[in-house]
Amino acid sequence: MFLAFAGSASRLSRIIVLGTVVRAVSLCAMAANPPLGFTLAALAGLGFGITVSNVSSNMTLQGAAPEALRGRVIAFYIAMRFGFEAIGGLLAGLLAAALNVQWTLLVAGVLLGAYQVCSGLLHKRAEKGRR
Repeated sequence: MFLAFAGSASRLSRIIVLGTVVRAVSLCAMAANPPLGFTLAALAGLGFGITVSNVSSNMTLQGAAPEALRGRVIAFYIAMRFGFEAIGGLLAGLLAAALNVQWTLLVAGVLLGAYQVCSGLLHKRAEKGRR
């Protein structure tokens, strides 16, 4: 329902960013190995961030894709997402075996946060170039 009332594409892109930031912060919080209550809150944040990012990006793609190609675009998106999820899970498992779970969560959170910062800077640069 949160996303159904989001409205415009620009709001959806902001929600995707919000979901990414919430995921990064939640992963870093879980890396600190906090007490159970805090860990459960971080897991809830992680689930919320994943859900709003995935649904928002799916809604954005459906709105942007031409009607004749919409099914193919969404099918490709889902195949890529699940494929990269599997590869990411494999890499996270290897990293957790080599280091430990806390370091793996921290690395994942920092990488996700760094991605969002770089993405934001590139977006601002592109906006500045259009003016």
